[in-house]
Amino acid sequence: MIYVKSPLRISMGGGGTDLPWWYSKYNGYVISFAIDKYVHLIGSKRVFDKKIWLSYSKTEICEKIDEIKNEIFKETLRYKKIKNGIEIHTISDVPGNSGLGSSGAFTSALIYFLDLLKKNKIYKKDIASTACKIEMNYLKKNSGIQDQYISVFGGLKEIFVSKTGKVRVKSLKIKKKNIKKLEESLMLVYTNQTRQSEQILSSLKKEFKMNSEIKTQLMKKIHNIGLKSKKFLQEANIEKLGALFDEHWKIKKSLSPLMTNPKIDNIYKLAKKNGAEGGKLIGAGGGGYLLFFVKKKNRSKLLNFLKSKKFEKLDFKFDNIGTRQITDKK
Repeated sequence: MIYVKSPLRISMGGGGTDLPWWYSKYNGYVISFAIDKYVHLIGSKRVFDKKIWLSYSKTEICEKIDEIKNEIFKETLRYKKIKNGIEIHTISDVPGNSGLGSSGAFTSALIYFLDLLKKNKIYKKDIASTACKIEMNYLKKNSGIQDQYISVFGGLKEIFVSKTGKVRVKSLKIKKKNIKKLEESLMLVYTNQTRQSEQILSSLKKEFKMNSEIKTQLMKKIHNIGLKSKKFLQEANIEKLGALFDEHWKIKKSLSPLMTNPKIDNIYKLAKKNGAEGGKLIGAGGGGYLLFFVKKKNRSKLLNFLKSKKFEKLDFKFDNIGTRQITDKK
């Protein structure tokens, strides 16, 4: 039996510049960090009946790869030349389609699992790049590269993407006391809404083509926000980070009409009146989780307000390991 888990992520700056239609022209830069919420994957070979047994939000029992309905399972098993005789169960710590990169974490965990199953040597960069290839090239998803890379590598990272798609991952060095201060100043809140990131990212790409000059300037501002985020993170300047996120959110809303809706706008507006310095929707937008920056003195006020509106916060810490196998010794 093999058990692999892969962390989810929160994007801190530059999100969207890791999309191919952007970085192929202007390069990409994202700051992202992995959190201690995971996609878990457990499985083994089936030597007694050679069936393909897959369990996620649904259960599939198949004889052949072509019969699989889950597209990520299908393409990844095919890519790794698995024909049959396998059983895999997967579960996530958070709802799907909630903006925390669960699809990238799942694909990365699956590739890692299959490499272990086939007794291949584990190379983190290869796992991340293969996950991107499967989602972006084989499945033709309108997705970027940060989810897969931050899930595999873990920690707080700068992710650089060249015009040719070459990716470089660099650890962002921050003092432990500043990491703690940062964790204490962030509040992750579920909006009680899920969304399809594929639809939103497709809309973003379409909007960019229709209004290229305007959208280019907005995306360049987001790129610069990523660079500013690095400076404020290293300084643990929470007040400026909050204001920067507020600026980012305003820009993000103008990129596509699907980025937000009246309910989310109202939550955000009221949260700022009740102690939040700033914030943004995590991921593509449209629903999922809101991340707020809040001073320690205002944390209780914001929390009480959110509880009164029946919004739940998700407690988390950074994950510094990334995708890994879990054994009895760990």
